[in-house]
Amino acid sequence: MAVRADPDGSLDMARPVLLDEWQLAPQILGAVKRAVDARPGPGSFLITGSVRSDLEGSGWPLTGRALRVQMYGLASVSSTATLRRDHCSIDSPRTASTV
Repeated sequence: MAVRADPDGSLDMARPVLLDEWQLAPQILGAVKRAVDARPGPGSFLITGSVRSDLEGSGWPLTGRALRVQMYGLASVSSTATLRRDHCSIDSPRTASTV
């Protein structure tokens, strides 16, 4: 996987950047930190995954640089019908961080 081999180089692209399932290559978070420190600005990275992480925990490289946004899975009816709360089921939440 290219991200594991060169996490900093893998982020050398136009922003915003979507990083899905970051937990498969956690070293990408250090690269995101360095990229944000070098070129600050909100909304540069959208980081999604199927695990929850402590944004304030020790060792978390994005402390003070990330915002947690609760996301929910799409129900099949959501993609084909007008979204109405009374006929749409909400699946288990996923977590996204935006930097």
